[in-house]
Amino acid sequence: MDIDELRQKQANFEGIRQDRLRNYKKLEEFQKKFVKTFPLSRISDLHIDDYVEGKLNKNSFCYWVECKTKTLGGMQGATA
Repeated sequence: MDIDELRQKQANFEGIRQDRLRNYKKLEEFQKKFVKTFPLSRISDLHIDDYVEGKLNKNSFCYWVECKTKTLGGMQGATA
């Protein structure tokens, strides 16, 4: 590999690195939003309607964990 090829690969890598950095920042902002919506101190005081997904509340804790936070890592219930 000559120096020109190396520089091209370096430039390509830098573009990929910048894209990932922007994505990580978006994920971090989303994580902060989740923590602000459901701070640890609030979770034990949640009413059942604010906790469970089955009540069709798309702002419930379980809905957030199972559906809205998939980009942070998947956690979804399974069928029997």
